[in-house]
Amino acid sequence: MTVQTADLHVPDHTFGPGGVTTSSDSDYVQSAAIRGPVKANRQLADKAAMLARVMRTTNSFTSALSTFLGTPLRREPRRPDTVRPVSWDDAVLLDVVPGDNATYREGWLAPRIHGPQFRAAAVTALVLEHRLGLDLAGREDLKQGEIPLGQLLRGANRATHFAYTIASQPQDGHPVIHVQATLLLGGVPVALVRETVMWRALTHRVGNRASATRR
Repeated sequence: MTVQTADLHVPDHTFGPGGVTTSSDSDYVQSAAIRGPVKANRQLADKAAMLARVMRTTNSFTSALSTFLGTPLRREPRRPDTVRPVSWDDAVLLDVVPGDNATYREGWLAPRIHGPQFRAAAVTALVLEHRLGLDLAGREDLKQGEIPLGQLLRGANRATHFAYTIASQPQDGHPVIHVQATLLLGGVPVALVRETVMWRALTHRVGNRASATRR
């Protein structure tokens, strides 16, 4: 799978031929494929490295991030789900024929807290709905889009492909960790997910976020 390394602002991770592609949107995040240690003070750098290690081994991105933040998370759909053909690269990971249809989902994960709200992560997914085995209520929850996929598929296993920190400075609306994984039920791939932890997940408790940048 190919991940672009251009330094730009992107609104989403688009599943398609050649892997992740990007497009311009000023309210979203800086490009995330430039791997490396974060450009922050030691405390934040250690937090970022620790969280990346956790994401490599967790069976639930949502649960791991929720535990890290100390609060439950809710999903905010970014736009309505769409059905699109699966690229060759993604078909290999999902064990389907290239061109088969899958449901494409985009959303944010935000903490359920009082006070100023923020988005802790961005998540995109290619989902094979016919493999999920959801009951009527579960299919309705999936359609509504307010429950994270990992919570809907509590029996799923997670095969993490990678989790890495990004050589970036602490800035609101910018990414700090990229993760990709396949969700499986009984060893069968049911979803391909790409997750981006935002800097606010690490800095929201820092009194002066500007001071977090390493000088």
